[in-house]
Amino acid sequence: MNGHDIAWQKMNGFVDQEILDDRRKLLLFEHCETSVTKGFANGALILMMLAVAASFVWFTFLA
Repeated sequence: MNGHDIAWQKMNGFVDQEILDDRRKLLLFEHCETSVTKGFANGALILMMLAVAASFVWFTFLA
């Protein structure tokens, strides 16, 4: 829905701009008070990379 108001209106009929904005905020989680910090995102990425490396070692050398 982000930036595709014309396509949305073609599929669903005419809708007020306020309703489209409310739906966009709901879909994009703009109403949430908390956000993911950059440090948490970096930590999660490192954890996923370690899991991939561990699974590679497991299936290559131990299985």
